[in-house]
Amino acid sequence: MQQVENPIVTDVEKDPQIYGIDAAGNEVFVGEEIFQADEEFILAEVVTKEVEEFFKALGIEKVVAK
Repeated sequence: MQQVENPIVTDVEKDPQIYGIDAAGNEVFVGEEIFQADEEFILAEVVTKEVEEFFKALGIEKVVAK
């Protein structure tokens, strides 16, 4: 008998791809939002609104880790 995989269960079992470790030591996964300046980046969810505004003033935009 042929075994059929449930796509919902299969998606849960996949390990998320690691993008890297940010400047604050946080593990960042592909698909998460980050602020990136040249080679350095930081996970967006740990950045305060004040720092986010400062980054924007410097031209550092929020992007999705790919």
